[in-house]
Amino acid sequence: MHGTTATAQPPASSHRAAKGLIPPISGASSAQAIAKPTAPSSCFNQTGIIALIAFTTNDYYAVGDPICTSPQLYSFWHNGGTLASLAQPALAVSGVAANDLWLVGSSGYIYHWDGTSLTTTSTGLSGAKVQFFSPNDGWANDGQIYHYDGANWNVSGLNNVETFAFANPDDGWAADNSFTSYTSTVITFSHYLSPTWSATQIISGPYQLTSMKMLSATEGWAVGMSYDNNLAAYPLAAHYSGGSWSVSQISNLNSVYMTDVSFATPADGWAVGAQQSDGYNAPLAYHYSGGSWQPVSLPVSAGIVGAVQALAPNNVWAAGSDSNEHGGYVLHWDGTQWFSTTMPIPLSAIDMLSPTEGWAGGYGGFYHYLDGTWQPVFSPAVSYISSISFSSPTDGWAGDQFDLLHYYAACYDYYYDVPSGYWAGNYIFALSCAGVVSGTGNHLFSPSANATRIQFAKMISLARGWPIISPTTATFSDVPPSNPLYAFVETAYANGAISGATAAMCSARGLAHPCFLPNDPISRAQAVSIVVRAYRWPINTSGGPHFSDVPTSNFAYGTIETCYNRGVVSGIGGGLFAPNANVTRAQIAKLLYLATQQLYHFLQIIQ
Repeated sequence: MHGTTATAQPPASSHRAAKGLIPPISGASSAQAIAKPTAPSSCFNQTGIIALIAFTTNDYYAVGDPICTSPQLYSFWHNGGTLASLAQPALAVSGVAANDLWLVGSSGYIYHWDGTSLTTTSTGLSGAKVQFFSPNDGWANDGQIYHYDGANWNVSGLNNVETFAFANPDDGWAADNSFTSYTSTVITFSHYLSPTWSATQIISGPYQLTSMKMLSATEGWAVGMSYDNNLAAYPLAAHYSGGSWSVSQISNLNSVYMTDVSFATPADGWAVGAQQSDGYNAPLAYHYSGGSWQPVSLPVSAGIVGAVQALAPNNVWAAGSDSNEHGGYVLHWDGTQWFSTTMPIPLSAIDMLSPTEGWAGGYGGFYHYLDGTWQPVFSPAVSYISSISFSSPTDGWAGDQFDLLHYYAACYDYYYDVPSGYWAGNYIFALSCAGVVSGTGNHLFSPSANATRIQFAKMISLARGWPIISPTTATFSDVPPSNPLYAFVETAYANGAISGATAAMCSARGLAHPCFLPNDPISRAQAVSIVVRAYRWPINTSGGPHFSDVPTSNFAYGTIETCYNRGVVSGIGGGLFAPNANVTRAQIAKLLYLATQQLYHFLQIIQ
């Protein structure tokens, strides 16, 4: 809690990079001196600047497209002087210091400036599907299959690949179409058993596969189309089971294009796409259940469903575009029906990391889903995102029509309302780095806002590192499974950190007991009591009472004294604690940081 007593501080951060594909910088940062060009470029004033970053006043770096050179040279400048010419135009520039800048260009080019020299890499990939297992192990396809080892993309030797999927890092499948005509196609299924690929099965027929997912090493699905002699396309499914692939037509609906498939369990899955008629696209969804595929109506009537991901039979996500491709939507299946959220851009890819976090991408950008809200995320100029794959919340890749994009989340997020020197800044940034706290949107943390009971349930669950659970039956009448933070409330309850409101409080709100009152602000006394229970500290009232407004009769006397004796709280000054005052988000950050540091210290001792 905010007070005057000196306490341990987390390591200070001189810069804070944003979580994003290429993190922008907000506010001033101490730029280290580097060698500058001797004279400004004569072309600089005849330039279309594409991107710019500044660390201090009158000290900036820019990339652009000078029109006065022949042949045309793409340039990287510092204060108007040319640092380097670029092989391909850079579309974005960002970094965390003047000697650590990243430039992202077209055609898969990425540049790094270390303060002295510019190094260039090229992924050589475009329009790729991606699947990652860790930051150092992933696969991509742009007609050929590539493997990423953490440093380089290496060609595997497979060509004409339409789609692929891996069950685990050592076991995967790819399908390539030897295409003569729509009615004369040979599909070759190649099997990867580390470290080699081998062609294992060939299926001939008027087939085209567009998407594949492996549930395990022994079962997988792919979807696509089968064609009749009139080139009418019908939905097709390919099933891998019993050591071989088999194909079957899903339905008799024609003029269909299937885009994606995903299974939550071997008995429950989804395939999506669209049907075209007179230039009009109608979105499609098929549900695999009870051993057969059945069409399911959607809450959108026009456009294409481009991607689907099934986390559980009652938690399925899909993304698509409207009929004019001017906007898009995210769909969510709760086990009974689909719900739609309108999005500003057409969407074609989705990757949900959990029920409360995920990513969607499409024409021109990315959106990040966190705790019930989709927010745009800054990215370099992108064209059409065809695939997204995250190995963790902090590391992911996306396949674009022209480039392969790498997302990394810098350790420290930036918040416009947490300026340098803010009293709780280091606590906020440390917990943000650890994924315990997050902002309230648009790079704001709202440090002075009251923390709510449900927000604190999430924070304490993440701070303690408990496995997150999501039971089918809710404990509290006012926190149903549909609540975005439901799983965190259930996790905190299961671990004894929270207990809900009294029967009288529930009754006064017209709620059945037990209730939680999730959106009520949490008081300072309630917060420290939850911390003591969560960290399982024995009650220690030595020397108490230390605060005149927390007598021994107060329900939280023991927990407040315990936290005081551990150096976690210090009061508001004047011998007061203000137990009934609402606790702010900044105060919560300090409380959780100090409590967690004590836990780490204890673990180091016993190890």
